[in-house]
Amino acid sequence: MQEKRKLKKEYVTYIIGSLVFIFLAGLTLYLIFKGFKGAGSLIVPGVFTGGTVVVLVIMLLLFYFFDGLRLLFVFKTIGTDVSFLLMIKLIFINVFASGVTPLATGGGFAQIYFLSKNRIPVGTATAATTIRTVIASIVIFASVPVILTVEKGLKSVINIQHGVLYSLLLITIYVVLFYGLVKQKAQLKKIIFSFLNLLRKIHILKPEKCETMKVAVDREIAHFAESLVLFWKGRKVYLFLSLLSSCIYLFLLFFFPYILIRAMNVQVHLLTVLSIQVLITFLIYFTPTPGGSGVAEGGFALIFSHFVSPEYVAPLTFYWRFLTMYLGMIIGFVVFYREVWRKDDAA
Repeated sequence: MQEKRKLKKEYVTYIIGSLVFIFLAGLTLYLIFKGFKGAGSLIVPGVFTGGTVVVLVIMLLLFYFFDGLRLLFVFKTIGTDVSFLLMIKLIFINVFASGVTPLATGGGFAQIYFLSKNRIPVGTATAATTIRTVIASIVIFASVPVILTVEKGLKSVINIQHGVLYSLLLITIYVVLFYGLVKQKAQLKKIIFSFLNLLRKIHILKPEKCETMKVAVDREIAHFAESLVLFWKGRKVYLFLSLLSSCIYLFLLFFFPYILIRAMNVQVHLLTVLSIQVLITFLIYFTPTPGGSGVAEGGFALIFSHFVSPEYVAPLTFYWRFLTMYLGMIIGFVVFYREVWRKDDAA
C-alpha cells in the first residue's frame, strides 16, 4: 500500500511537470509570435504539400524506429534479450518523462522503472539507458567545438571564441560527473548509504527497510558496473550497430528543420541547419526547465531568425518542436499512463 501511494505521488508529479512544460512552451511560442512581425498564424501556405507530408511521415517512422533500435542494440551488446515492442513503448515513455522533468532526468528513471517491471535488473536497465544516452552525448559534445570553429554560417549569430570556451567547460563538467559515476562506485555507494542512514535517523525509513535498500543498492551498482564491462567487451557487431543507429537517429532528429525550411522555399545550407540543431540540442542538455521548454523554442527562433523571414520564424519553431517533441510527448502520455494503470490493476 505504501509503495502504491509513493507511485501515485510520482504520477501526479509527472502531471504537474506536464503543466509546467505546456505553460513554458506556450508562453515562449506566444512571445515568438508577438516578437516577429507577420507571424500571425501557424499556417504557412504551400508548406505541407503532398510530397512534404509523405517525407515527414517517413522520417517520423524512421526516427522512432532508430530510437528504439539504438537501445535494443545496447541491450544485445550486454547480452540481455528484450523485445522490440518494449523498446517502442520505452521510446515514447522516455520522450514524455524527459519532457516533464528538469534536465530531462525523468526519462531515464521512467524507462528503468518499466524495464524493472519487465524483469530486467535495475542495474542492467540503468547501464543500458545510460550507455544509450552517453553515446548520443559523445557524438553531440564532440561535434560542438568543431562546429563552432569550422562552420562559417554561424559566425554572424554566435560569438565563436566564447562559444568554444563555454562548450568545452560544459563538456568537462559532464565528463567529470560521468567519470565519478563509472569509476568511483565505492564513493557513489557511500553517498547513497549516507542518504539512506539519514532517512533512517529522521524516521522516514525503518531500520529493516534501510538495510534492505542498502543490499539492493549494492547489488544494482554491481549490475551496473558489470553491464558497462559487458558492453565494451560485447559482440562488436552489436556495438557497431548501436553506434550506427544512434548516429542515424541523431541525423534524422537534426534533419527535420531542413525539410521544413526547404518547403518554405528558403535556401539554407544543410550543414548550417545540422550545426544549429547540434548546438540547440547541446544547450537543452543543460537546461533546467522540463524538456528544455522555453529555452529550446526561444533559442531555435532566435538563431533561425537570421536565416528565414520573420513571418516564418514562429511557424517553423512550432512545426519543429511538434515533430521532434510535442507529438512524441502526446503519444508517450497515453502509453505511460496506460502502462501505469495496467500495472496497478495487475497489482
